[in-house]
Amino acid sequence: ELARLQVYNNRPDQALVSADTAIALDAENSMAHAVRALSLDWLGDFDDATLAAVRAIQLDGKNGLAHAYYAEILTDTSRFAQAGDEARLAISLNPNSMDVHRVYGQYLESVAAYEDAIIEYQTAATINPNIALLYIRLGLNYRVLGDSDIAIEYFQRASALEPDNIVPYLSISRTYYQTGEY
Repeated sequence: ELARLQVYNNRPDQALVSADTAIALDAENSMAHAVRALSLDWLGDFDDATLAAVRAIQLDGKNGLAHAYYAEILTDTSRFAQAGDEARLAISLNPNSMDVHRVYGQYLESVAAYEDAIIEYQTAATINPNIALLYIRLGLNYRVLGDSDIAIEYFQRASALEPDNIVPYLSISRTYYQTGEY
């Protein structure tokens, strides 16, 4: 759990250390391998992330988060058909998980299904309303669909959650720029 929180706190390097510690304590822990995969994915080490995700699934094929994180890795490496299958499987295994809906939203966004991605991100934000990343993704999807006012509202929500994070502010400025409000 600590490693997962560290990833969402934009500290995937620390999350990797925590996940490795959990694996050292229990090498058969599917969740530890799954979060290790998530950490490696956010660090851009897709090959090792894939190995960790596959190991997590081998240890527990019904671990919805392992399938979700594997779907995220597949999406990040542009293997969209397989990513969609893994994301849908993750939803069926763990429909009440913020992570699962976030990843499915990311997959849908990657295949330009923006309205469906918004639904998944909103579901994720309903489950856990304290993750700024969800509001950033919502804002980006609304901006792509041309609804700048709602996009800005979501970026402002993200900045309220993480006032030191520059991404929401840059997103707001880019939105104003794209609408001609310099």
